[in-house]
Amino acid sequence: MRVFIKQLIIYSKYIHYSKNIHTRHLTKVISADHITQLNEGTLTGRLLIYLNNTYQPVIADETIELLNILKRKGTNKLEKCSTKQMISVLNLLSNRDHIKDRYEIVQVLNVLDNEFCRRLTQLGTKDKLRILYIYMNILPNRIVQCRYYDAALKELFSRSETLDKKDLCQLIFYIGLRKKARKSQYMLRQCIKLFNSTFINNLTTEEICLICNSTFKTSTKINNEAFLNKVINCLNDNLYLLKDPAFFITLIKTVRHNRYQNEDLLATISCTIFFNATVKYYSFSALCHILALYCDYLYYDPYLIKVFTVRCIEQLKSSDYTSKHAYLIEQPRVKDIKRFLWCLSNANYKNLEANDIKNVIIPNIMKRQEAGEFKDDFATLIDFMLYFWMLNYRAYELVPYALTQESIQFIRGIYVFYSVLSNIRVRQMF
Repeated sequence: MRVFIKQLIIYSKYIHYSKNIHTRHLTKVISADHITQLNEGTLTGRLLIYLNNTYQPVIADETIELLNILKRKGTNKLEKCSTKQMISVLNLLSNRDHIKDRYEIVQVLNVLDNEFCRRLTQLGTKDKLRILYIYMNILPNRIVQCRYYDAALKELFSRSETLDKKDLCQLIFYIGLRKKARKSQYMLRQCIKLFNSTFINNLTTEEICLICNSTFKTSTKINNEAFLNKVINCLNDNLYLLKDPAFFITLIKTVRHNRYQNEDLLATISCTIFFNATVKYYSFSALCHILALYCDYLYYDPYLIKVFTVRCIEQLKSSDYTSKHAYLIEQPRVKDIKRFLWCLSNANYKNLEANDIKNVIIPNIMKRQEAGEFKDDFATLIDFMLYFWMLNYRAYELVPYALTQESIQFIRGIYVFYSVLSNIRVRQMF
């Protein structure tokens, strides 16, 4: 009987756990996920610091008392609390001195999340944005999974035409947190349509980077020539940015993504890089993004490509691969290596030493192969082989991994699909 009751209790807990998916997500965030610290060392952290309106809620005794009540699941008193008190309690969750138990954090956060959604139409624009800001400090990696995030963005977006410059920029920042989603792309395109000449002329460097960062992360093309010109002018008029890789790379990503580079800009960047010796500031990823800006435009600067290639090989040689789940500046990602090889092959670069490919690049790829990074990505390995072939190197080492039975079936499937599609199109012509 005791065993039966114990099993029944476990089963009931499981049912409750399964139903409350939202709680499960938040628990995972707080207990298991790696939280990237949002400080001046990260681009998102710098932008968030810039957006902070220096609001510092007063930690009153009644705020701590309300927090303690919510810990004990006392939600009855919540309806009588002011929005200001609730925001102050939410802010306490980012300080583990006031609440340490992760399950209590989840409990309180769930209650506040529901209450903020219920009161959303009663909140002013500043309060809505302030709550999002605090959420970013508590759940920087998973804010998009909170109910309030979707509800607040929908409400703010519906009134985007009435927002001032700073508030609209904040909205764009939070939209950009939901990466590569059609909803985000639509929202950003509509927000960008609101940019008039006065708005664009008054943008600060930080605000330009913020907009560029959000549009790039969501793969949103910018159909506003005046804003793109502002990005170009920002680069030309603020050459000190080349010593600030986070902002500089953010801007050139947007220039390349929108195919807006020109010879004058590229020549200016080349001269500044070598005159001010800024190459030392760039990580492997940053070097590859700069190279891609040139190679995508087919602007061949032999000295720049040579210096960047040598620097990239040095960084690959000294890099220490730890895990595919770790995103470290000193650990180049697969897509960074792929971008590097694409740049050199696209530029028809002939001076990459075979020894560097064999003893530096190939071993780095093999480490990632052994870690399972290409498990379901046959295309990237095949791309690597093709890039090496264009660079006059036969990467036989990759053949056993790139041309497996599964990958060959995959390639045949794609070939059959496109053959059928081609036949359909031909028949439609007659």
